[in-house]
Amino acid sequence: MNLEKITFDNFEDSRLLQIPFKMECNPTRRTTAQWVCSVCQKQFNSQKNLEIHFRMHTGERPFQCKVCKARFKSQDEVTKHSLVHSEDRPFPCMICVKDFKSVNRLHKHIATHTKEKPHFCSKCPACFSKIESVACHFNKVHDPKNGKNCQVCTRFLVQIPS
Repeated sequence: MNLEKITFDNFEDSRLLQIPFKMECNPTRRTTAQWVCSVCQKQFNSQKNLEIHFRMHTGERPFQCKVCKARFKSQDEVTKHSLVHSEDRPFPCMICVKDFKSVNRLHKHIATHTKEKPHFCSKCPACFSKIESVACHFNKVHDPKNGKNCQVCTRFLVQIPS
């Protein structure tokens, strides 16, 4: 296979060379948005994205799942939701024999193999593999109704029911 570098000299379709483009590449710089939400002023690069966003303010959910009749703001959300009803699990774990319906679930699962714990408690050194575990830990350990601070070291102590 001949992989020749495409240059302005050997590029066959000259019409594409007339398309304006920017020479600089700055990933943190955003292009000027043409569509602005009248409620929250959030900006969008397409009218379709603005319409989907605006449904957040109106509560409109015009798209419906054919199986369970759940309603959604966009057809994309219905498509993602439809995995719930499917038996397909196209994302296999390369470490064990489990398969997953979404790539997000696979990534969360892989963290159980790596022992990676990227989610931290803001009150103590505890860390967790799942973000849901941080909330659970916080409610059990740091909620004032479950304990009190030690008067000597100021560490929060959990009351264990007898």
